[in-house]
Amino acid sequence: MFGGPVHPADLARAGASLATRGPDGSGERVFEHGGLRGGVAHRRLAVLDPSEAGGQPMVDEEQGVSLVYNGELYNAPALRRELEARGARFRSHSDTEVLLRGWLEWGDAVLDRIEGIFAFALADERRGRVLLARDRTGVKPLYWALQNGELIAGSAPRALLALRPGLGATLDHVALAQFLTLLWIPHPRTPWAAIRKLEPGHALVFRDGQLTDRPYWTMPVPSEGPLEVAHLRRALREVTVRQLLADVAVGVLFSGGLDSTLLVRLVLEHRGGPLIGLTAGYDTASQRLETVPDDLVFARQVARADPGLELREVGIDGKASTALRTLEQLAHHFDDPVADPAALTLWQLCRASPDKVLLSGVGGEELFAGYPRHTALRHTRRFASLPPPARRALAVGARSLAGGRAGPLHGARRNLQKLARGCGSSAPPHYWRMMSQLTDRELAALVPTSAGQAMAELDDLSPRLDRVELAEALHFDRTQFLPNLNLAYVDKAAMATGVEVRVPLLDEQLVTLVAPADPTVLVGGGTGKRPLREAARGMVPDAVIDRPKTGFGGPVRRWFRGPSRAVLAERVEAAADTGLVARQAARRIYADAATGRQDLALAAWALVCFSAWFDAYGRRGERG
Repeated sequence: MFGGPVHPADLARAGASLATRGPDGSGERVFEHGGLRGGVAHRRLAVLDPSEAGGQPMVDEEQGVSLVYNGELYNAPALRRELEARGARFRSHSDTEVLLRGWLEWGDAVLDRIEGIFAFALADERRGRVLLARDRTGVKPLYWALQNGELIAGSAPRALLALRPGLGATLDHVALAQFLTLLWIPHPRTPWAAIRKLEPGHALVFRDGQLTDRPYWTMPVPSEGPLEVAHLRRALREVTVRQLLADVAVGVLFSGGLDSTLLVRLVLEHRGGPLIGLTAGYDTASQRLETVPDDLVFARQVARADPGLELREVGIDGKASTALRTLEQLAHHFDDPVADPAALTLWQLCRASPDKVLLSGVGGEELFAGYPRHTALRHTRRFASLPPPARRALAVGARSLAGGRAGPLHGARRNLQKLARGCGSSAPPHYWRMMSQLTDRELAALVPTSAGQAMAELDDLSPRLDRVELAEALHFDRTQFLPNLNLAYVDKAAMATGVEVRVPLLDEQLVTLVAPADPTVLVGGGTGKRPLREAARGMVPDAVIDRPKTGFGGPVRRWFRGPSRAVLAERVEAAADTGLVARQAARRIYADAATGRQDLALAAWALVCFSAWFDAYGRRGERG
């Protein structure tokens, strides 16, 4: 907290709210001298230099500068050597001190030099100035609020609420409407009107009660640049090796898919085994309703072929009652809610991990155009270009496809129903509809006072679907969908167990190589990720390279079709009890999910997650 008085006990309480994110140590500092009032608190997850010398807040008393920081700098060894050559003297082996000494040497330009995953606040106590920043792709979160000339910031909204409970007085109804259809909230919104999340690649400067938000990096826009497979293969090796930087053991989240299998091969190529790979197993009934190949089959094949990989299988219970118990345990950690059922699976995998650091293939789909919507974009454009009456008629007719029911052509029926629903509005549909769970009419019925503004904002954020090019689609996915859905749930679920997840496929070196490339080289022959597949040949089995994209994160359809679904119906009713969603509309969504008439299991799950979030946090805000 900066710009006003703060008591050490308040800082300790805010830090305690983040205890699972940093179970290895804690510290607070109140600013008592110079031109800055306030203080900082930190919870430590010790990965580099676990000694007390690496503890935080880290302070240079001579310069009057203090730092709290979450993340890892993968180029810290090189920066340390450069700083030592310039005369810097280090008292620890931590990357935290590299950041501190780097700022003392280069000032805010240190942002152009550091590479990694991070969120930090650096206070120049004597000059009364604070610098806060978030990493380039948004792996680590940073939330902030400006109130009465005070800046309150932290890694989660609950830390801000612990310091200033009044920040939770007013809910952001537009944000909640966006959550109910997308399963996530686009930045800068959060569930609270007074709290914002900092955009990836942005920095805040606070001084004299004034706040400046500026980008220090922007995601490269896809253009016509080349992407040589040899260069890509070399970059993949380099980024994987440097993301092994740790003084603790590093494992891998392993699905048996292309991305995670490639990471396994690159790690074992560099250092050999043993390497622990954590994979999830689901029952047959769950697999049948999700229409995807069994990850466990592929994971076992890879493990049998490579003795350096030690496979740890974690069974995922397909019962709704089990899912609900897990959600209730996680609700405290998802204060900025994300309704992807994969969060529950990831939390269970991280809980089973003996390693404090895990590598993940998250980001591969967004960087290399791996989602089905990327390869189907040409057909989607044609569908979205139909006259509104034709689109509306197809959307109505698509109800007969029963996209939520197993049986012949289940995957095709589900995808066609989703496309028809997304394009069925009178107004020209925009790209965000490709990931929306509700039609405009369904959302308007569910949250009638905020749906219109919520959808208008999303239209402004994404291109029109009838004229969208792959470059525009990828840019939206990389700058909004990726940080606010996939990276958000990975960070929240993993850090709830005290585990740090690293994402080598989003390393700056790889992003700056791939993101500017001609997007047409990424897709072809009905598949995406062409350069990555070519780079993996010879390292990854062809059966893994050529397997279809699964997108399976949790048996959500089984939850709503299974024998214990009544517990979810109760939570949908509880969501309506808040007064923030319309009861009849919520019941219709649940009914469609439970019968499979429409594939609305994820929309119904969002209502369940909303109910759990409201129990944990929403009651402090106003209703209506």
